[in-house]
Amino acid sequence: MENQIESLQRQVRQLRIALMALAGCLAVGLLVSFKSGNQEIIRTKGLIVEDAAGKPFIMMGSPIPQEKGRKRHDAMSGLVFVDSTGTDRLFMGKDGKLQIGGKLEDRNSAGWSYIINDNTGDERGGFGFADDEDRIGLGLDYGGKDGGEAIYLYASNDIAYLLMNSNTNDRVRQRAVLWHDTKNDLTQIKLGDKITDERLVMRVAAQKAVISHQVKGTNKNILE
Repeated sequence: MENQIESLQRQVRQLRIALMALAGCLAVGLLVSFKSGNQEIIRTKGLIVEDAAGKPFIMMGSPIPQEKGRKRHDAMSGLVFVDSTGTDRLFMGKDGKLQIGGKLEDRNSAGWSYIINDNTGDERGGFGFADDEDRIGLGLDYGGKDGGEAIYLYASNDIAYLLMNSNTNDRVRQRAVLWHDTKNDLTQIKLGDKITDERLVMRVAAQKAVISHQVKGTNKNILE
């Protein structure tokens, strides 16, 4: 568990550095584009930066401009880095659709994110804020047709948790949960398997501690 938390902390630091570097590059690019002594404002609805071969490398807009050299054509608003095959690899902006196993799906919430994709265009990690749920999250995803979150770090006004999932479509995907609910004064750790997500539960609530495990569908307390 400690190694997973340290990995998430490293990911947050790397994302922060990448965002700062990206913002710096954009600022320098805009400054260089101005003529000496010219205080005019540049206004545009879209921007495409090409690589040496004339293929799109950076695309920006609201929405992002349609371009035949890019594989995705669903509506997205923000900034995207595209590799030489036309695959989206890095995105920052207002949430678009989620790609898993090569297929686009609607997201469960709407917000703003920083998203990293693999070489197929499937989402493999992201850091973002969901406006409609007033929460922030950091996720590291499995690849392949099942995809989905491998590790997820979540924080809202009252609840914070760390979640680890299986990479299969078993009946139960949650395998480890570290959860804290400030409003209800509840802290718990749950460990699961492919049958149940509560094979072992350690819970502290209302100044009481309980440890339980599940056997043949029945929860039995080990300590209370």
